[in-house]
Amino acid sequence: MKFKKLNAIFSIIILLICSELVAQSKEFTDIVILKNGNILNGVKTTVTKDSLVVNTNDGQTTVYKKKEVAEVKRNAYKKDTEIETKSNSVSTADESTLIPTAKKLVGYIRFKKNDQALALIDTKTFSKNLLLNHWDKIDPKDQLEFEEAMKEYIKNKSFPMALQYFDKIDINYEKAKVKGKEAELPASILYKGSEKITFSWIFTETNGKFLVSDFLLAEGKLASEVNRVKQMEPTYEKKGMKELIVLIKKASK
Repeated sequence: MKFKKLNAIFSIIILLICSELVAQSKEFTDIVILKNGNILNGVKTTVTKDSLVVNTNDGQTTVYKKKEVAEVKRNAYKKDTEIETKSNSVSTADESTLIPTAKKLVGYIRFKKNDQALALIDTKTFSKNLLLNHWDKIDPKDQLEFEEAMKEYIKNKSFPMALQYFDKIDINYEKAKVKGKEAELPASILYKGSEKITFSWIFTETNGKFLVSDFLLAEGKLASEVNRVKQMEPTYEKKGMKELIVLIKKASK
């Protein structure tokens, strides 16, 4: 069984953004997103010609090279904290919350922190969508085993594919579209300097957080739908759940 389409699903592009020289923050209200996926909340920043100086309210100072920094959000920490408190710790979906999640996922993949990257993906929803027409009839134990098999495939195959083919490609984000517990974040990349590829990140709210659960392809179809119709459900209907799981595990090695 081939899983080429699944490689394409999680071939996430690597975002490289460097800020220009700006004035020093007056309070510890900045958010720094590093390319390794780490986020520094409630800090004071100063951007110099070649570096970013980060101060914490406990007196620590760290200097990062610009190439290590994905984004600096000025005076954003206090605002984000207020939003979280008002929403009773449930995330609100808009560009200010969805884009950082996408950037963290990209950073984790780039620095081969696959477990952290996987934590930002709603693998339960994605797995269900791959067998949507049969999911409710499948034994819960088999559902869980299928999800675990998909996690291993994503970590061992999809993430390395993303790192190999999409390193150092810029990604552009547009205005998010939110409907209840689902959100779409349109994006595009310029592949090889000329070919524009459009797609959307699909997020679902899980335990108060919006996680990546799918991708909307340029032709208007979800990645899970393409794989469901072409690979997953035909194999399930022909060979059964146990054999499908075995095939995914084999493909993950």
